[in-house]
Amino acid sequence: MRHRGSNPTHHVHIFQYDYHLEIDRHLAVKDDLRMHQKEAHRYGELKERSAHQFPNDREAYSKGKDRFVKELERKALQWGKNRKGE
Repeated sequence: MRHRGSNPTHHVHIFQYDYHLEIDRHLAVKDDLRMHQKEAHRYGELKERSAHQFPNDREAYSKGKDRFVKELERKALQWGKNRKGE
């Protein structure tokens, strides 16, 4: 959420209730980061670097994280399946 003249403090994801694939992907990443502190730290550092590198360009900020995030999502979804015994 952003107020005029301030830095963002929150990023909220809102999904249609039946958009299960997207919801599952976001929850898998959240759970994975909570269980794997080193990965969470690496992701936090990447976000900081990207934010400093692209302070006024949200698209470039996201692109700067894209490869890492896609790999994180892949591993998180697999970790979630393994955890559930699927």
